[in-house]
Amino acid sequence: MQGPEAFLARLGIELPCPVSPGEPAALRPELRTTVNGHFFWVSSTERLETFRREPARFTGPLLDPATHAWFTPTMDSPRLDREGEILLFEEPASRDAFLTAPTAADRHGHAERVPGGVGWESRGEAGALAGR
Repeated sequence: MQGPEAFLARLGIELPCPVSPGEPAALRPELRTTVNGHFFWVSSTERLETFRREPARFTGPLLDPATHAWFTPTMDSPRLDREGEILLFEEPASRDAFLTAPTAADRHGHAERVPGGVGWESRGEAGALAGR
């Protein structure tokens, strides 16, 4: 499966780096992070480290993975790192609900817990390209 980078390149789409908006984002898989199903690209590995450490500073409004309510994350928003994706929640109760019954995340293209199975089953990556 081809990643979104090739599609964006074919369309000639350029995005600013969310960490340093004066710099263009490098549309390469190794400089991409997924937050709540949205893709974010940055301009360098240094910017990637900053983004992953403090994603709430750069994302804008997101859908809570458990409640599906829009919220603007803060540095205090509960966080879960799962299978290469960062999940931010509006409040601890929604994170706890997600951990108890993560199948609700399937609506956003995330992995889901398979009844009677073990582990996670991938449902692909659905998400907005720029995350804004």
